[in-house]
Amino acid sequence: MDKTKQILNKWKKDFNEIDTKPSFFISDTYGICKIIKAIPSNSKASFFELARPGFPYTDEARDFILPKLYEIRTGKLKSSLQKFKKRK
Repeated sequence: MDKTKQILNKWKKDFNEIDTKPSFFISDTYGICKIIKAIPSNSKASFFELARPGFPYTDEARDFILPKLYEIRTGKLKSSLQKFKKRK
């Protein structure tokens, strides 16, 4: 089984076992995405770092990560300040 199919099958299993902590986000634009990180993590989230097959694959994270952050309020993508600083 190829890597994409393995990840999708795991996500399908995880999605069916969702309980109190949401680990997936459904977007009209991107479909079902795995929430990698909610920002800020200590209060109501304003941004999500999202993953799903179709986004660029990163060996470091071993997942398909959206390169920008998803702003929950607007549904638009924003560059991460930390990633911006790393590029300079």
